[in-house]
Amino acid sequence: MIWQYSPYLIPFVACGFILIILGITGLRNRTSVCARPYSLLMFAAALWAFCTALELSSADLPTEMLAILIEYPAMAIIPVGWLLFAIEYIGRDEWITTKNIALLCIVPVLTVCMVATNTLHHLFYSSVSQITVGSLTFHIVTYGPAFWIYAAYSYILILVAVLLILQRFLFTSTIYRAQVTSILIAALIPLTLNVILVLRISSVQLIDPTPFALLVAGLVILACMARFQLLDITPIALERILDEMVDGVLVIDARGRIIRLNRAACRYLGIDEENATGRPADRVLPADIMECVRNTGGDPGTGHPHAMSREIAGDIRHYEIR
Repeated sequence: MIWQYSPYLIPFVACGFILIILGITGLRNRTSVCARPYSLLMFAAALWAFCTALELSSADLPTEMLAILIEYPAMAIIPVGWLLFAIEYIGRDEWITTKNIALLCIVPVLTVCMVATNTLHHLFYSSVSQITVGSLTFHIVTYGPAFWIYAAYSYILILVAVLLILQRFLFTSTIYRAQVTSILIAALIPLTLNVILVLRISSVQLIDPTPFALLVAGLVILACMARFQLLDITPIALERILDEMVDGVLVIDARGRIIRLNRAACRYLGIDEENATGRPADRVLPADIMECVRNTGGDPGTGHPHAMSREIAGDIRHYEIR
């Protein structure tokens, strides 16, 4: 191992320690929404920062490549962390299952394996060399096909996370939009800088700024915690509210098509949401229920309730339609 003094050492080490503090802050609020994926992001970013500091302090290629190997588990898991963060934020916790997490981690695991065995196949980095700038030595890599597969997968996960958050911005109450905007900024800053690094736009190619961008993202989210109670108060998806209601809710538009029905309505009416949504109500609903719908009228303030009976699972049950 050959060491060199780098003026970037202290900033990256300091960045790593601050990220650890942010991760611990998330763990202290681990029962709150988004706390666990937030901590995952911060701890992974901290490892990334420390390994970057090791790279910049090494003057020999083997040590630099060892640092890269250690940091890749963090780099590969961060896109998954962003997606989990977005899913929890929009209130779709049921999507976060052991099976789904395992599927999301297939590419990160394969990526780490490809980096570790790169000298055997050179599919991740086609070539690795060193250059000297002033008194400092840096490594330069040529990306192979496996790297671009990993990069595409990572960017797709982050973009999906951004789209989920953007959807929440478009369909949430205005009182939450400042909060959602802050989350969008936090996600886009590291994404933008990393794309600049990977595509080698401008002079950003010798020193990876992504850990600092993740630090800024973590601080933005931390500010949201203080200002908007991010980990305590988040916009709840309307779909989740409807699906958790005990009453069945059926929405029919002016053209007589079913545009929304919740789980309770599916259960009471004995129909499937996927097959019913978008179809004319009179082709999906039983005749007695359609008669009740017609008799209820268009004005919910003046319409009278109508009783009906249905046999479900061998039991006769009585309902009231409004």
